[in-house]
Amino acid sequence: MSETYTAEVEPGDPHNDQMAARATEELDWHLGSTRNALPQGGRVEVMTLIASAFINNPEAYPRERLASILAAALMRLAGDPA
Repeated sequence: MSETYTAEVEPGDPHNDQMAARATEELDWHLGSTRNALPQGGRVEVMTLIASAFINNPEAYPRERLASILAAALMRLAGDPA
């Protein structure tokens, strides 16, 4: 079963622009960190390490921050070079 979500977004809203820029910058940092970790471990190990870091540090990665990073990653995967 799938759900459809909607949101009212004001084009040019500085808050949304800042959130998107911050999430994209953070995604780039995490991608660089992941690239550095890959030679030291396999794909599963690195994915587990990243997931554990997010799961075990809720103060550093609250839901809103994780959702923003995930949204940036999905946009990147969808083909938007940001």
